[in-house]
Amino acid sequence: MAHPPVRISAGDYLAWTDQWVSNLDLIRSALKRPYARMDGDYQRPIAMPIPNFITVRSVAQALAQRTECYLLIGQPRQPCAS
Repeated sequence: MAHPPVRISAGDYLAWTDQWVSNLDLIRSALKRPYARMDGDYQRPIAMPIPNFITVRSVAQALAQRTECYLLIGQPRQPCAS
């Protein structure tokens, strides 16, 4: 995954991250399923699936940055993923 330049405008960052909108929408719809879980043996803690922490953190940071950009450009009610 390519990284954006260090200093870019809020609008440019939003345009650059628009490439992820379909994936973010997919994640959003998956989170609406309260009983969904990763396959694994939950009876044995050592065999339980472990989410990729770095990926989860990266997605959370990108969503936070998109939210901040919408605030900076004066669109606070705009959803951060679309």
